[in-house]
Amino acid sequence: MQRYSSYSLNITHPTICHSSPVFPSFTHTVTTHSIPLHLHPPTHLLLQHHTHTLTIHTSFLPPARLITAVGKPVFHRHTNNNYGSWMRDTNNETDPHYWTTDPNHNDILKEFANKNDFRNNGRSITYQLPTPFEGNSHVIFNGSFYYHVKGHPNITRLDLHTRKTTTMELPGMVYSDDRFLYNNSRDYVDLSADTEGLWAIYSTLYPNNTVVVKMNNMTLKIEKGWDMALNNNLYGNFFMAYGVLYVLDSATDRDTRIRIAFDLYKGEMEDVDLPFNNPFSYTTLLGYNYKAKMLFSWDKGNLLTYPVRESGMDTGPPGSDYEDHGRSSS
Repeated sequence: MQRYSSYSLNITHPTICHSSPVFPSFTHTVTTHSIPLHLHPPTHLLLQHHTHTLTIHTSFLPPARLITAVGKPVFHRHTNNNYGSWMRDTNNETDPHYWTTDPNHNDILKEFANKNDFRNNGRSITYQLPTPFEGNSHVIFNGSFYYHVKGHPNITRLDLHTRKTTTMELPGMVYSDDRFLYNNSRDYVDLSADTEGLWAIYSTLYPNNTVVVKMNNMTLKIEKGWDMALNNNLYGNFFMAYGVLYVLDSATDRDTRIRIAFDLYKGEMEDVDLPFNNPFSYTTLLGYNYKAKMLFSWDKGNLLTYPVRESGMDTGPPGSDYEDHGRSSS
C-alpha cells in the first residue's frame, strides 16, 4: 500500500567523478533520482574528504534512532518578537543555563544562569559577539555558540569559556537577497548538533537544492556533505536528529505533519508520519535537543518545547503528553 503516492522527493546521490560546483574541493558529481517517499534510494554512501573519496556500503552502518512521536507543546516564555532563538547546551543535559538572541541586537548573546531567570527575563550575562549574526537558527554545543555571520557565507564558533573564535566558509551558500532557507524564516543556514556532531543546512544558487554538511565542532572543517534536490522553500522547517533529516510540512498551519525523514548515512527514506501542532501558527525556529529529548520552537514570540519519543524508548520524557503519533504503516 502506497501511503504517499501523491508526494515525491528528488534526492541527489554523489558518485566518484569530477569536481562539484557546490563542493569544489571534493571530487564527486551528483546523479538525481526521483523517488516516491515510500521507496528507498540506492543503499550506498559517499564520504567526501579534501584528499580522497571513499565509498562505503551502508549494510555496515547501524540503524538510525528514529523519532516516533512528538508530544503536545509546552509553554515557557513569551516575547514580542516573531523571530529569535533560545537554546540550551545540546551536549550537556545537566547544565542549567539558557541562552537567547534577539535579531534587533544581532551582536549580543544573553546567558541566563537558571530557568527562573530565563522565564522572567531576569539577571543575565551578555556576550559581545565579534561579528553580528544573521537569522535565529543558532546552536549551543559543548560550551560553544555557533552562528551564521551576517553578510557572509561563514559560520563562527565562539568558545564561551575562552571567548576565542573559529570561522569557516560554507561552500556555495546563499546568504543575501532575501533568499531565505524556509518559507517562513529569516535564516540562510540552519545549525544543529546531535550525537554525530555539528550540522549545517543551507540552500545554494542552484534551483531547488538543499545542502547538508557535517562539520567538526572544534575546527568547523567539513567532514561530510550531501547536495540534495530538495526545495527547502516549500516547507516550514527542517531539523536534524541522529543523522536523519526531518522535514516539517508547514510552519503556519496549526495542525501539520512531519512526513519526510531522510537517513543521510544510509541514503534511505524512513517511514514516518508524525502529527505536529503550531499552536500560534507562526513557527520560525525548530531544533532538536537530543539530551533533553525535546524539540525547541519559537512560535509567534512564544517559546515552546515538544517532548519526543525515540525508537527504543518505552515512554517519552517526564510529563510527556502524546496524541495519535507513531510510525506509519503500509
